[in-house]
Amino acid sequence: MGKVFKFTLEQCFKSKTYRSALILMVIFGLLYGPLTYFIALKSYESVEKIMAQKGYEGKAVIMNYSDYPLDEADIKDIDIEGGLPDFSIVDCKGQNLDKEALSKDVTNDEVLYVITSEGYTVNIDAVTSKDTEIDSAGVTGFQAVLSNVITENLYDTIGFNPEDRELIQTGLNLESTVTEEKYDEIQGHEISSRQYSTLSNAVTIIVFLIITLSSSYIFTSVTEEKLSKLAETIILSVRPLALLTGKILAMLLYTVIMLGATFAAAKVSSLLIKFIPGYNSELALASGSAFNLSGLSASGIPGIIIFVLCLLIAIASFGVFAGVLAATISKEEDMQSGMGSLTIVMLVGYLVGLYLTDSKVCNLIGAFVPPVSYFRLATGYISGRIGIVEAILGIGIQVIILIALCLIAAKTYHKFLLSGNTKSGIKSIISMIKEK
Repeated sequence: MGKVFKFTLEQCFKSKTYRSALILMVIFGLLYGPLTYFIALKSYESVEKIMAQKGYEGKAVIMNYSDYPLDEADIKDIDIEGGLPDFSIVDCKGQNLDKEALSKDVTNDEVLYVITSEGYTVNIDAVTSKDTEIDSAGVTGFQAVLSNVITENLYDTIGFNPEDRELIQTGLNLESTVTEEKYDEIQGHEISSRQYSTLSNAVTIIVFLIITLSSSYIFTSVTEEKLSKLAETIILSVRPLALLTGKILAMLLYTVIMLGATFAAAKVSSLLIKFIPGYNSELALASGSAFNLSGLSASGIPGIIIFVLCLLIAIASFGVFAGVLAATISKEEDMQSGMGSLTIVMLVGYLVGLYLTDSKVCNLIGAFVPPVSYFRLATGYISGRIGIVEAILGIGIQVIILIALCLIAAKTYHKFLLSGNTKSGIKSIISMIKEK
């Protein structure tokens, strides 16, 4: 087994495909932070630019049809970029509004601001001529000035004190409104729903990449050895199960190296990005540019151990399944269908795991139902969605399945390698198991 392990590991690093995969993952780790940060920064700057209070050189006619008074004294002392336009306020309360008629009289050096209200809702529309000479940033900038002034006047009218205003401007997250039962349930959660969603999606994607790489290599390796009749020679000196185990262990080490290199690169990236001039730590956190899995440590050492256990069991389980499935292939044209069966099982676990919501039922599904549990059990425990008892039971189910796969491999793998069976895939495995 040791020789097979060493040979397989060497072949991984000699293969252009797997070397490229390792290099690409490292590049991804290095570039993910800066790319997401700068994309978020551009979006932030665009929104900031739109929302900025600016003025312009020109005229502004403010037609106030709303129920809330607006005085020139509220505006004239405001200091903004570009300066205030030459404005005038017309009190139109109670008059009929005809925007089409008003817009006909707007010249190219002025903007008509029409203020209307319905209850406590105030709208400000800016009307310009078709051949306006005024920059759009100035139009929206002065519109923001009017909005802020009217909002402050509205607060005064209602009688809000500074504390009330701060609460309103902070905003209320209605999505966080929960029932008493739900509130009691989330008290044991180590991390919030948003953090849980980010962490579980990241772990799901990483686990999927790892088992896809390892399983596809084992499948291809076993298939090539069987079709070239090399397997018949190898098993004279190496036991069939030892041959398969050596491949799985080698791929396990390769994927651990790749994962470690990726996270090391991401860590370097998150450290270097802090030296960018004008670095905004809050923006970096919101954009996820740090690409850290710090949530993995939310439950301490036990959570990390469970994560590693689930990852090892997933690699081993899919590796054994891929090896047995590949051993049923007797013709090159059957390779695609065999690989398709393997991919379908992985995709079911991946997609269901990716789209499970943060609810009690879904968290239990993620803990107890393979192949979904390979992707979601660890994050369920780390985040406090399931307890240690549920985690142990879920891992127990995974271990039972792994043992069952090993027993199937022990009974069928040697026979498949030496046989020229006409049927391939899962049906062939079931038929072989039924044989006494």
